[in-house]
Amino acid sequence: MTSSSPTPPPPPAIPPEPPSRTPVAEGPRYGSIILGLVILAVGLWYFGDRTLGLELPRLEADELWPIAVIGLGVWLIVRPHR
Repeated sequence: MTSSSPTPPPPPAIPPEPPSRTPVAEGPRYGSIILGLVILAVGLWYFGDRTLGLELPRLEADELWPIAVIGLGVWLIVRPHR
């Protein structure tokens, strides 16, 4: 008498992986670079004036805001268009 053994159930199906998304190539982050350069310039100005005793002109905040507006305008013009 040969007894046939029952066939084992098939293993559970592995769900398919979702399609991989291709990473979007990001350009350089000019905003971060510009902000870093501004902070560096202010720090160097302060260091030169206070620590090294250089005779640098005193600038008040109300004299600096037009430079910030001009810098923002230049950045908007030269930034890469997406």
